Amino acid sequence: MFGLLALFHAAVAAADATPDQKASAEALFDAAIQAMKDGHYTEACPKLENSQRIDPGVGTLLYLGECYEKLGRTASAWATFREAESQAEASGQARRAKAAHDRLAKLEPDLAYLTIEVAEGTRSLPGLHIKRDGVDAGSGIIGASVPLDPGPVKVDVTAPEHESFSVTVRLAPRARQTVLIPTLAVVESPHPTEATAPPLVTAPSDTSSQAGQAPPPHIDVPPKPAEESSPGGVQRGIGIAVGSAGVVGLAVGGYFGLAAISAEKKADRECTPTQCADQLGQGHSEDAHHDATLSNITFAVGGGLLAAGVVIYLVAPSRSEPALGVTPLVAPGFAGLRLGGRL
Repeated sequence: MFGLLALFHAAVAAADATPDQKASAEALFDAAIQAMKDGHYTEACPKLENSQRIDPGVGTLLYLGECYEKLGRTASAWATFREAESQAEASGQARRAKAAHDRLAKLEPDLAYLTIEVAEGTRSLPGLHIKRDGVDAGSGIIGASVPLDPGPVKVDVTAPEHESFSVTVRLAPRARQTVLIPTLAVVESPHPTEATAPPLVTAPSDTSSQAGQAPPPHIDVPPKPAEESSPGGVQRGIGIAVGSAGVVGLAVGGYFGLAAISAEKKADRECTPTQCADQLGQGHSEDAHHDATLSNITFAVGGGLLAAGVVIYLVAPSRSEPALGVTPLVAPGFAGLRLGGRL
């Protein structure tokens, strides 16, 4: 029955293959045979797998089984030769069926087997899942000695509301090994009230009579004075700003003073004390007079602002002092202060 189903599957797959697909399968097969001749079995096996998938054939299966065997994948080779034997018998290919049977007999002593045993408490758990190398093996795998390729084999076991179990077994060639799955521990779920209840906050109580101790003394901490929001703080800020403007005015006056001195020296070279010989000398004389005037004005304004800033800063009231207002007065040729407010 299995042979008839295998033959039917191969026939359907072959009928579904298009000419282009068959050409691809032939190309993959030829490349795989050449790789096997060169000893490159790691490269050859995937090509044979793809060729068999596209255009199944007993001959491809025989070569694929040999490729697996060369790589030490004894279980994969054994399963492939069994499939080749079944398909060859179903299609009447006696010679190929015998070749596959002989390879099976040669491989069987070299097979490695793994048995998965499960503790009774775990075996009866609902929703139990056993995975071998990430593939669900089903509950029927329990207690069965299954041929596997030598190498590491990872076994994962899970069940709802139970802790999971995982183990990796290194299966040696021609070995028979057993993995015992222990009883899975129950996962304790948190109590609903413990998980959702907010933290308990109690009001402070007077425990002095219970413990015989005096309550801690009450300490009043005075609030930090808001210096920046008091009238004195604002006035001191104004004083600093006015004084800074005065310093700038003095610097500008110094600049024009130096410019006036430089222009006057140039005019002295071009003019006599009473008149200038040409327009150039007259221009230097006028520049010197203009710069000197600007220097005097900016010096006066800068000095007045600086003095005003100092006074404003010094007379700024504290929280307990009466506030005084000082206003700088600046006019062409005049600088002064106006003091006002209430006592």
